[in-house]
Amino acid sequence: MGFFNEFTLNLRCGPGPLLADLAEAGYMGGVDLTRFGEELPGDLLVAVTERRTRAEIDGFIQAFAEALV
Repeated sequence: MGFFNEFTLNLRCGPGPLLADLAEAGYMGGVDLTRFGEELPGDLLVAVTERRTRAEIDGFIQAFAEALV
C-alpha cells in the first residue's frame, strides 16, 4: 500500500502572500501551482515527509493558520 506525502490546497486568495508569510516564519510553504497554468488559480501544493517531526509539522500548521488571518 502506498502513501502520498503531497496534497493540493485550493485557496480563496493567491498563494503568493501566504508563501511570503510562511517564509518569514522559516517555512517553505509549498509550490504555487499557478506558475504551471493559469487554470490553477489559488492552488498550492504542500508536501509533508517522514523527515519532519511532529513539532515541526505543528509549527507549520500554526504559521499557516496565522498567515491566513
